[in-house]
Amino acid sequence: EQAALERILQLRDSGMGARKIARILNGQGIANPRKGGVWTPENIASILRTVERRRAVLASRVRALSPQPDPQQVIEAMRNREWRL
Repeated sequence: EQAALERILQLRDSGMGARKIARILNGQGIANPRKGGVWTPENIASILRTVERRRAVLASRVRALSPQPDPQQVIEAMRNREWRL
């Protein structure tokens, strides 16, 4: 399952949509472990939605744990070239 997920994300990151990803996985003989071997655009879209939701939750948790810098400190650090955008 992990190898299939990594391949799906790789194809998505290269700009492909769910329909094309399903066609490629089926063409390469990569079996869908949950649906009897056949990938559908709906399967792919569902996986991508789940990944995006999990990434959003993780990002919000990271933001919640990261202290927000004081704007004045940011300006001062930029003046001193200690921090760059």
